[in-house]
Amino acid sequence: MRTRSAALLLALALGADAAACGEPSEAERFIQGTWSYSGTVPGEPLHRPMSFMIEWTFASGAFRQSGYPPLLSEGRYRVARAEAAAIALTLYAQKGNFSESDRTISIAIDRGANTISVDQGPTLRRKAK
Repeated sequence: MRTRSAALLLALALGADAAACGEPSEAERFIQGTWSYSGTVPGEPLHRPMSFMIEWTFASGAFRQSGYPPLLSEGRYRVARAEAAAIALTLYAQKGNFSESDRTISIAIDRGANTISVDQGPTLRRKAK
């Protein structure tokens, strides 16, 4: 009886682990690649206009956020929640200009326009390879 119980527990544990490492969701597959946005902040009487850009790259559990003025954050992600038009990612093992504490970001997905928006920020377009 003990042997059967131990085998059952082992099978359940391995099955749960395999399910956790299962196929990526449709939303996670959609966000793979590099997404970018650029623009200009208008000048004021005492300041000149300033250009800026931001890029997010998602690649099979790794992320990178970069931009200008210079910023950099990179690390790993895991899917916290995935839906048809949105995905939430927990960022961890981060290094760069921001906090290294784990944080969760929400990404809105617009498949029709082929765009995403991270944490209600600007609309990012997929960057050509």
